[in-house]
Amino acid sequence: SEEYGTDKLTGEISDYTPMLEQFGEILIRVDDDDLAIGGIIAVFALLIRKELLLPILCGVFLVESFSVILQVTNFKRTKKKYGEGRRIFLMTPIHHHYQKKGFPETKIVVRFWIIQILLAAFTLATLKIR
Repeated sequence: SEEYGTDKLTGEISDYTPMLEQFGEILIRVDDDDLAIGGIIAVFALLIRKELLLPILCGVFLVESFSVILQVTNFKRTKKKYGEGRRIFLMTPIHHHYQKKGFPETKIVVRFWIIQILLAAFTLATLKIR
């Protein structure tokens, strides 16, 4: 049987909770249903007329996306100008750059969680529903 409404949203979000099997090994669900969750968040923001808070709420995801956009744009521009493409980051999205720099994956994930939790808390603190 299919899940509908908030049950589906709750189920999808709970699937993103990481499971620790061994120290240092984190299994994270594959990125399916991301568009549905993003769409639900966007609809709620539009319904309460707080759509300008979305970039703050989605800060980590925006940085990840913009790192790819910057890398591709810069690579194409420098390839046209110098004959060979030059990179800004070692690898994109930006979390892969940190992995290439030698940071452990667990440290990167936890730091991104902390940043995202702070951004979400800030967004909720500025939210005023009348």
